[in-house]
Amino acid sequence: MSVLRAVGPAVAALVIAAVAVWLVLLVLDDEGTTSFVDLEVGDCFDLPSPDDEGGTVDVLAVELVDCDEPHDVEVVAVGDLRAGGDGDDEYPGFEAVDQAAAAACAGTAIDSDRVGVVPVAPTEGTWTSFDGRYACLAIGAGPLVGSVLDDTTGDA
Repeated sequence: MSVLRAVGPAVAALVIAAVAVWLVLLVLDDEGTTSFVDLEVGDCFDLPSPDDEGGTVDVLAVELVDCDEPHDVEVVAVGDLRAGGDGDDEYPGFEAVDQAAAAACAGTAIDSDRVGVVPVAPTEGTWTSFDGRYACLAIGAGPLVGSVLDDTTGDA
C-alpha cells in the first residue's frame, strides 16, 4: 500500500497546506530547539505558524514534544540526497531534489488513513549546511497523539 495514497479531503487539504508552510528551510541552532539536520525518526513537534505576508514560514528549528502528547508532525524517515554522500555534490536543482525526496518518502510505510506523508528537502541555499538531508513528515488532519510508526495514534 502506498504511503501517498488517496486520503480523506481533510488530510489532503492539510498536507497541501503543510507543503506550503515548509517551502523554505534554513538552519538555526536556538537554545531549546532542534535543527532540521538533527531531526531523527520518531521525533514529534508542532508546525510553526505561517507569516502574515506570504503564508509560508522559514523552518529554522523546531521544539520537540513528547509524542504521547498532542502534536502536529512526526518524523517518519530521514536520509541523504547526495549521490556520493561525501558532501562534495553540487546542488542538483529544485526539481531534482524535490522529486528525489518525494520518491524517498513514497516508500515510507505508514499504515494509517489519518495521516499524509510530506517530503521536506533542502533548498539551494541550505544544500551544503543540511548535508543534502531530507525528512519525511507524517501530518494528520488534526492533532496526533501517540506514534504513527507503531500505529498508536488517536484523536487528541
